[in-house]
Amino acid sequence: MRRKIKLTSAEDFLKRLEEKNPLTPEERAEVDAEVAQHMQHLRLNIAIEDARKAKGLTQSELGRLAGFDQSEISKFENSNSNPTLQTLCKIGAALDLELTFQPVKR
Repeated sequence: MRRKIKLTSAEDFLKRLEEKNPLTPEERAEVDAEVAQHMQHLRLNIAIEDARKAKGLTQSELGRLAGFDQSEISKFENSNSNPTLQTLCKIGAALDLELTFQPVKR
């Protein structure tokens, strides 16, 4: 019989993990930085997917406009690739978006 695993937030998961295997302050800082980077990547993927859908484009159409195969757009939207700045700019241009940076609320 398989054990059911309750899905939790990343914070809850890390808290449970740390209870079993405490992290040093340095390790915790490293984990926090990696989680923050991953979340930033996810927010970017979601923003691009939302913009593509808002324009009524398929992944194939966006790929054609940006100069990529549909599979590359799919990999990016599903967090299976790490696009270069040049790639992000091409995708942004195809969606009439501009890549900007803004302060992060902490």
